[in-house]
Amino acid sequence: MRDINVTGSDHSSLPDVTEYIENGRLVIPEGIEYILEESCYGRDDLVEVFLPSTMKVIGPVAFAECPSLTAVHLNEGLTEIGDGAFLGTVQLTGIELPGTLKTIGQMAFYGSGLTSVLVPASVEFIGEMGFWECASLRRADVLNPACVIEQDAFGDCPALVQGYMAPGFPKDDLQPSNLLFSLLWASEYDKHLSGEVRVSAEERRDYTSMHIYADVPRELQTVSERAMTFIRKNQGLVLETILRQDNTPAMRGIREYDLLSVEALEQGLREAAASGKTELASLFLSAKAKQQTAKGTGVQASTSEFEL
Repeated sequence: MRDINVTGSDHSSLPDVTEYIENGRLVIPEGIEYILEESCYGRDDLVEVFLPSTMKVIGPVAFAECPSLTAVHLNEGLTEIGDGAFLGTVQLTGIELPGTLKTIGQMAFYGSGLTSVLVPASVEFIGEMGFWECASLRRADVLNPACVIEQDAFGDCPALVQGYMAPGFPKDDLQPSNLLFSLLWASEYDKHLSGEVRVSAEERRDYTSMHIYADVPRELQTVSERAMTFIRKNQGLVLETILRQDNTPAMRGIREYDLLSVEALEQGLREAAASGKTELASLFLSAKAKQQTAKGTGVQASTSEFEL
C-alpha cells in the first residue's frame, strides 16, 4: 500500500483514537486531524464512528475488518480516505462522502456492504480496487469528469447495474471495465449526452473516410460513442451480462439507441421470458418492435407472443 503523508504531522505523537470508544461508539474529539494506520483494525465491538470537523485524513486500514461497523459520520473538511480504510466492513451499507474529499485509496471499501455510493465532484482519484467485491453495490455515481478511476475500482460488483460515471471509463483498457462502464453509460445515457460535444465532421474526416463513429479513433470519441461502439461490437457478451444481472436500467439505454440486433433481441426475449424476468422481456420486445417499425414492417409490441 502507498504511504500517506500529512504535512507538518508527527504520527508518533498522534493520539490513539481507540481510547475514545465507548459502548460501541467512537466519538473523536475536535482538534484531531489524522487517524493512524490500523487504529481500529479488527475491532468487532465498533458499531458507529463520528469524526470531528478538524479531521483531514483517515489512515490506511484504519477501520478495516470491523464486522459490526454499521455507521460512519464523515466530516466536511476530510480530504483523504486511505488504502483499505474500510476494507471488509460488511455491515456498512451506506456512507455519505463529503464535498471536500479528494482521494479514495486503493481497496478503501473492498468487500464492504455498501448498496450505493455517490462520489462527489471534489474527488480526483479512486484507487485500484477501491470498491472491489462490494457484493450489494447496486448503484455508483462519480460526478467529476476529470476523476482518475484506477483499474478494477468497481470490479467484481455483480449487482452494480446503474450509475452515472462522469469520466466515462477508467484509465485502464481491459474488457471487464469496458463492459461494466458501457452498461453503466446505458443506464444513464441521457446525462452523458446532455453535456457532450462531438468532434466536428471535418476533424473526423482527417482520420477516416467513413462517416460513422465506430471508425473514429478513441481520442476523438465521446464517452457515448465509445460505449455504443463497445456494445455493438460485443453483443453476445452484453446480452449474456444483461440477462444474468436482470439489468433493466442498461437495457433501456440500449433500446433507446438500437444497439442490439433484432436477432440478439429475439434471443434475449426468449431467455428473459423463460426465466420469468418479465420487465426485462418487455424491454427486449419493445426494442425489437421499435426496430422493425422503423424498417416499415409494422410489428406491434404485443406481449402475447412469448406469454410474458
